[in-house]
Amino acid sequence: LGDRHNLDSFYFDLFYYVNAYDGKQFCRKEEQSVPDEGIPYAHPIDEILIQTQFLFSSFTFDDVMIEVCDEAENCCSFTLDKIQHTMLLLSEPSLGTCNNIMLKGDLTVGLTLDGTDAWYVETVQIKLKEGNYYTCNFYLWLDESEGYLKSKSVQCRNGLGSLQKEPPIQAVKGISKISVKTSYFAMARTDDDVSIKVCDNAENCCYAILDDPSKDDREMESLDMYTGPGMLGSCFENTMQGEIRVTLKKGGTNGWHVDWVKIFQGQESDYFCFFDGWLDTAIQPGDPQNTMTVKCKM
Repeated sequence: LGDRHNLDSFYFDLFYYVNAYDGKQFCRKEEQSVPDEGIPYAHPIDEILIQTQFLFSSFTFDDVMIEVCDEAENCCSFTLDKIQHTMLLLSEPSLGTCNNIMLKGDLTVGLTLDGTDAWYVETVQIKLKEGNYYTCNFYLWLDESEGYLKSKSVQCRNGLGSLQKEPPIQAVKGISKISVKTSYFAMARTDDDVSIKVCDNAENCCYAILDDPSKDDREMESLDMYTGPGMLGSCFENTMQGEIRVTLKKGGTNGWHVDWVKIFQGQESDYFCFFDGWLDTAIQPGDPQNTMTVKCKM
């Protein structure tokens, strides 16, 4: 009685009990409870922190829908009417259907912009009520303009490092486009020539003169896009791996204020390079220089 048997005809463990009743024997089967190994128990969301780049032009007056899903495709969502802060901390009751959802395992966060007012999002952090943290790295513009995305989903990394590992560095198809954003105030524009140098950690470097012959480049608040071998020079289809850095060099004496540069190598390996600085001819020590180099984020 109570012995355990392995029977090929069942996919789960059975316990058989033989009971004598009125001279008859009866068999009873029970499914053995198996613990969910390697997957954390489900927990509700405590807080969500959204971080935007520290620039007024990075904010948005449009609605943004946020969707959170776990590895079992158990999802919840809520909508923000606008984002006008560099850091936005959300908790109950502002989380919509995410107020009471129970999540476990790997998490994915999706952001969707509803409108035409672009928004630059850096990270979304999720804290569960048992204390575990997830970090979801975006570092991109959500925009309806050509070359951008209005919606993006990313996998999140567990703060304890147990659920999501960094992907290995992989070669990509190469640079297909470079976009450059000039600042919004009147004195930001320039007529001077500007060149760009892009290098990765292996010191693979490429060069280009940023000039679109079909229009005036670097006007106030302009977004200039450069494509093809004629505009991208040796950067066209040059393959960058891992982290990169970008150097802008301006000729002439007419100052220029650049917000950012974006290097396109496909949706999964685009780089954002935040400058927010002047390129100008230095008159005395401490003045802006005609050259500036920054590290870029993928």
